[in-house]
Amino acid sequence: MPVDNKQIFETLFHSASEGILLVNQKGKIVKSNPAAHRMFGYQDQLQGVSVDALIPESARETHAKHRELYHKDPQPRAMGQNLELFAQRQDGTVFPVEVSLSPTEVDDEPVVIAFIIDITERKKREQVELSMGRLFDQSLSEIYIFDPDNLHFIRVNQVAITNLGYTRKELYQMSPVDLNPEFDHETFADKIKPLYQGTANIHFETTHQRKDGSIYPVEVHIQTTKFDLKPAMMAIVLDITQRKDAERRLLEYSQQLEARVEERTEELRESQKLYSAIARNFPDGMISVFDEDLRYVFVEGKELYSLGITSDMLMGTKYMDRLAPEVAQQTENKLLEVFKGTASSIEIKFKDNYYVLDAVPIPDEKGTIPHILVIEKNITKRKKDEEKVRGALEHERELNELKSRFVSTASHEFRTPLSTILSSVSLLSRYTAEADQAKREKHIQRIKSSVHNLTGILNDFLSLDKLETGVIQGNPVQFDLQEFIADVCDQMTPTLKKEQAIQYQHTGETSIFLDKQILNNILFNLLSNASKYSGGDPIELTTDLTNGSLVLKVRDHGLGMSEEDQKHLFQRFFRSKHAINIPGTGLGLNIVKKYIELLGGNIKVKSTLGEGSTFTVTLVQSEANEEDTIN
Repeated sequence: MPVDNKQIFETLFHSASEGILLVNQKGKIVKSNPAAHRMFGYQDQLQGVSVDALIPESARETHAKHRELYHKDPQPRAMGQNLELFAQRQDGTVFPVEVSLSPTEVDDEPVVIAFIIDITERKKREQVELSMGRLFDQSLSEIYIFDPDNLHFIRVNQVAITNLGYTRKELYQMSPVDLNPEFDHETFADKIKPLYQGTANIHFETTHQRKDGSIYPVEVHIQTTKFDLKPAMMAIVLDITQRKDAERRLLEYSQQLEARVEERTEELRESQKLYSAIARNFPDGMISVFDEDLRYVFVEGKELYSLGITSDMLMGTKYMDRLAPEVAQQTENKLLEVFKGTASSIEIKFKDNYYVLDAVPIPDEKGTIPHILVIEKNITKRKKDEEKVRGALEHERELNELKSRFVSTASHEFRTPLSTILSSVSLLSRYTAEADQAKREKHIQRIKSSVHNLTGILNDFLSLDKLETGVIQGNPVQFDLQEFIADVCDQMTPTLKKEQAIQYQHTGETSIFLDKQILNNILFNLLSNASKYSGGDPIELTTDLTNGSLVLKVRDHGLGMSEEDQKHLFQRFFRSKHAINIPGTGLGLNIVKKYIELLGGNIKVKSTLGEGSTFTVTLVQSEANEEDTIN
């Protein structure tokens, strides 16, 4: 079977991953493949489009001249050798490309085939590799990249080669374990285990051994990275020999000072206090010495390393650069005053932490003050403890106030009903004749009413105590709202005043999922208040249950309240001055509000003095579980 060259060309043309354009001598595209459509953001509209439309606007004029020159001597070649070429998509975005040109003929018409490759990702990789190369070339630390599987080094920088004494070839046959006399493979694997579990980076102090056998201390920072598009790990190793020597010298110096302190005269006792203060505070804070520009000349302390900072990183830098702008200026002014010879204590806040800075001058032999010593201590825990103590004292004050008001209110509210009961009982003993039955009934009713008032007072205090201590918790159940309201109204009827009645209306759904007892307490309290503070007019009760939201309103036509009284209505023990002669503890509405908040709702009041009040309660029913619903 003969080979169909045209069919082969069409197959390659449409399946090629690079973009292919056929352009005539006028610069018009006569044919394009799907890869070109995707690359330039076109569907299939490239045919007939000028090739200049695919060139960034800034380069179109130059491209037109190059195209004319090419057609004069068309040869297969790469376009723009040693230059960076860019193309433009239909949406205007510009991206880097490689272009190869090849002249040919289609239907006896000369055309140029352009093969186009989008090299955006390649450029990104080159940029990353360039940045990595700069890091390797410019870093003063040892840098190693190693394979996470076999731990062998796959790249090291010149600092590592120089410091260790190994050749690059030798290091590529080694792993981090070969440099560390403290680790075997198992120990090192445990050390870097967090990196395999998602931790971004780890750091620790250890030692390295050079090829000549000498050992030096290092601080190692290891993080995950990629090398040649494959997972890898990068270790940045800091030679901390100088820091360890400084720590050793500081320790030796401290020991020398302790030995000399016992022998020094009274003239040096102030210096002795300074050294003692350093020794005492060093483990718990941060010790710094600043020059007149407030630059670090010495810094050490546990707090320093808890912030993820090394002393080497701060040496020579300005202290003010570490502080938030809102406290930097004030702190700077106070520290500069210390150079005049006066000690100072400063409290600042930095990154949600509180610090106290005790600053003292360090005079030299001439009496001038070139440096100051600053002991910085984190007092965040102390601040929080103080806040807890203040909160506890405030709570205790509120409890004492509550107890005082309780005693005052209880003694007043209990006295009246108890006196009524006592007098009625005394009078009952006199009414022994059958004709005195009406008088007996009157006093029995007075006793019942007084007992009812006492029960209400006790219930208020007990409910408040349970709410304050968290004993009461929501226990929602499914029930019929209308039946429930009807039961509450029946219970309330005997306690209403003569000629009073409750008028109830309901709209919406009837089945609700709420804490039945708490709702009963809320409603009972509101209806009792409506009865207590109104005359013989009816009490209007309405409920609306729509989409799980219950709106309950209780309206009376009684005393009403002033706007000033309404501001304090839900406070403990508050009594309106217009209702001061009506029995009550001033706790009922405070308890109602706490009940409503426990159910996640809210309560509002609208009242006019002399016309009555309307209380509106809004509750959102709980989500019922299958085992909580009723049959």
